Amino acid sequence: MIIDAVLLLVCAGQHSVMARSGFKRRLARLLPAAAERSTYVLAASLALILLFSQWQPLPALVWRVSTQPWVAPIWSGYAIGWLVVVATTFMVDHLDFLGLKQQAGAGVTGRTGRRSCDSGWSWRSCWSGRLSVMKSAKTC
Repeated sequence: MIIDAVLLLVCAGQHSVMARSGFKRRLARLLPAAAERSTYVLAASLALILLFSQWQPLPALVWRVSTQPWVAPIWSGYAIGWLVVVATTFMVDHLDFLGLKQQAGAGVTGRTGRRSCDSGWSWRSCWSGRLSVMKSAKTC
């Protein structure tokens, strides 16, 4: 569990540090503004690859539901959670989310604009779906 906690801290640290305005100012001195989002996506992807590749499963079964009245609602919550996660990815422009639209726009206009993926509603929906998936994950 210590390894898993360190891996989570790496991902949280990457997200928190790169979201700070001081870090963004220092990064702006090294990279063009259009590359900021792509750099963030690359760093987040590397942190997630590390997390996924080194994650240690728990040694014992945490919980199991086998009584009939509860199996179907739990599976439904799990399925609905995944549907919400996938559906919310279509609430934003995928090229914009990956930082590719900013890069292309900067090449044409010389500046970057506000990203369409800055919508708080879409992120809250996506995290709600993820929460449903995590809370419903179980062994039936």
